[in-house]
Amino acid sequence: MSSLNTTQRPAPAIVFPQPDIPMLTNPQPVRETFSVISWVYTPTQDPFSLSFAEYSRLSYREALELQNEVCKAKSNLLNDAWRRGKRQIVICDGKIVYETESLEDIPNDKIMELAKTYDKACFVFSAPDIVEESAWILVDEEDYYPTIPLYLGTEDLDESHITQTRQIAADFDTGNPIYKIFDANQLPEPLSSFTPPVRTGTHLGRNYMYFQKHAKICVKDMSGKVHSILRDVRLVKDWKGCAMMCGSGYAFPNRTGYVGRDLLRDLEIKIELDPITRISRIDGISS
Repeated sequence: MSSLNTTQRPAPAIVFPQPDIPMLTNPQPVRETFSVISWVYTPTQDPFSLSFAEYSRLSYREALELQNEVCKAKSNLLNDAWRRGKRQIVICDGKIVYETESLEDIPNDKIMELAKTYDKACFVFSAPDIVEESAWILVDEEDYYPTIPLYLGTEDLDESHITQTRQIAADFDTGNPIYKIFDANQLPEPLSSFTPPVRTGTHLGRNYMYFQKHAKICVKDMSGKVHSILRDVRLVKDWKGCAMMCGSGYAFPNRTGYVGRDLLRDLEIKIELDPITRISRIDGISS
């Protein structure tokens, strides 16, 4: 019987097509690096060259940056207007196109009318807030700011719906004649959504940016009756750390709203401030 040849033959090599990718002759370990990307808006053109349509398409942040730029560029113009007794002005195409001595904010409809007339972006500024203050004598280490419990909603909502929303314990300042300023982040949509233009106000020497909305303001008295009015309000998006959070050397970290004495007249209510229990009691004028 002949013996079988059991010699192992090498397996045939299988050659795959090579991609046209250069190989590293001395490969190095891969190191992954991460960086924090922060959003920064850089104006690409003169804010006064923006058309009305271009300004309308800006986001809130973009409009805010342009407002700051105009505020700095036209500070002399603004200060002169305040010295002349003006309380509200509109700057368009680099100059004042509208001014008034009224404490009331210029309505959005009027801003829209001016923007369409000039076909330019309109920048709205308010004179420093009037705050009639007198220094308190120190009683003890504890002090509390009186508040008034309010509900805010859009003007088309009925009172029963609005009073089911989040209550705003707004700081009540009798030295504040007219201003109604709120943290927009505490309010429901669509009331809290940005409506151009961004406006600049000044409170106790510090600027703050806001936009205006027409809102229904409600309050419940001790009997459960709801009193309501329609008024323009100032809404601040960047509330944390803004001018409304401090003043006269004091900080108000829990403040979510700031209202004045005109609310008592307009809502036809009276308020009892109890310094012992630190509670505000609301009653109708006829109560």
